[in-house]
Amino acid sequence: MLNKFAQIMLSSLRDCEVIGRLGEDEFVAMLSDSDETKAEFVL
Repeated sequence: MLNKFAQIMLSSLRDCEVIGRLGEDEFVAMLSDSDETKAEFVL
């Protein structure tokens, strides 16, 4: 399941953005050059 989730995240974000796993079910995404509107769209 984690592998599939990572594939979805990688295909959804741009190459310049970073995703990572913080814990069991916690993830973080660093959206570069994004304002609040763009971040909400990604969510």
